[in-house]
Amino acid sequence: MDWNTGSIEFLIGGFFLLLFFVTFVPSIILIVLELLQVVHGRHDPAMDLRTRQAEVLLAQPGVRRRLRRFTVHQRAQHAVLLVMFVVLAVTGFSLKFPDAFWTRPVFAGLDGPRTVRTIHVVAGEILLLVFLYHLVYLAGCVAIEKRRKRKSLGRVLLDSPIMPNAGDIRHQLSLAACRLGLRSSPAAGGRFSPSEKFDYLGAFWGIIVLGLTGLILGTGLSRYLSARAMTVLLLVHSLEALLAVLHVGIIHIYKVIFAPSVVPGSPAMLTGTTPVAKLAESHAGWLSQNQSQPSIPEEAPRHAASSR
Repeated sequence: MDWNTGSIEFLIGGFFLLLFFVTFVPSIILIVLELLQVVHGRHDPAMDLRTRQAEVLLAQPGVRRRLRRFTVHQRAQHAVLLVMFVVLAVTGFSLKFPDAFWTRPVFAGLDGPRTVRTIHVVAGEILLLVFLYHLVYLAGCVAIEKRRKRKSLGRVLLDSPIMPNAGDIRHQLSLAACRLGLRSSPAAGGRFSPSEKFDYLGAFWGIIVLGLTGLILGTGLSRYLSARAMTVLLLVHSLEALLAVLHVGIIHIYKVIFAPSVVPGSPAMLTGTTPVAKLAESHAGWLSQNQSQPSIPEEAPRHAASSR
């Protein structure tokens, strides 16, 4: 492999190293600062008020239903994504490092490298199909929301709670300032926090990059490429997979299982319900929005809008 300065391999390696420092490192720093605050017993003075607000709202059946951030349909899609991600990570890195001690049980349990490779390719194809289904699902949600609120397509997309906006930058800056002890409380967050939006869009990026490169590497398309092109594709596939495993295996797992506001784990992707402490900490702005809206009966019809 040619790692000379200016080579395509060198540039790709540099790009993913930059991605690592821009995405992974800041998240780790914020986690460490958060844990240091827990150790030192530093308490957000606004948390008690926000927690009481969340408890009052959750006690109202109609509002409690509105505060369910993920539908059954969305949780099912997430479950498939989770299973396929684990299968792809285990089989992919087993093929990448066939002589590693942890690879031997995988090969032994799955009848050798050939079967592992087949499972990896099939899991990748399933993930791509789920991704395509999710795109259709999103298009349907946007169409329903556009018709229901009589807005333009651009406005519907911009108003979607999952889309990043200028408020997310202010929220993250306030969160960093809070973690550093420069302010007492972070800005009130919306339905989805900036980190959740980043995770969601990061999944888009990862599936597209890994899916396209894997599709070429694992199918007959590879026969039309030179050895150099195959090397480049394999490098991109491997580095993106490593970045994804680091982020999901450390950052995401911490946020949904080990973070102080959700420990011993958030049930949001199991039941759709977010813990009270998490609502108070990361979604106080959304709580206030729901507080200002009239309560609706529990049996009221549910809209399949893109605001889900």
